[in-house]
Amino acid sequence: MSESSIEALSLRMDRLDRENRRLKRIVLSLLLAVAGLGVAGAATFEEREILIRDPNNNAVRIKLTTNPENGSAGIEIYDRQGRRRIVLGTRADDDLPGLFYFDQNGNSKRQDND
Repeated sequence: MSESSIEALSLRMDRLDRENRRLKRIVLSLLLAVAGLGVAGAATFEEREILIRDPNNNAVRIKLTTNPENGSAGIEIYDRQGRRRIVLGTRADDDLPGLFYFDQNGNSKRQDND
């Protein structure tokens, strides 16, 4: 192996090491933020979902869910009155993403699946 190849490999290893440390910091920060929400009472951790509530009226504002039986997962966003407005998730049958918008009556206004 030539000296330039070793130097290039060393530079690449240094870059990958920096990226790895940065990624670890980001993941740790996110975990601490979610844990902080739970301690502050804004989030509820249950077996298959995480609920983030409005501190003013305790209404669910964001719900993160998983279904271990079929592998689907999703994020639901609610308005201040607790009405579901947006759902982003994966479908159970084929794992394709789905995006749904809901009007004030709960009717789906648009659906994108690709």
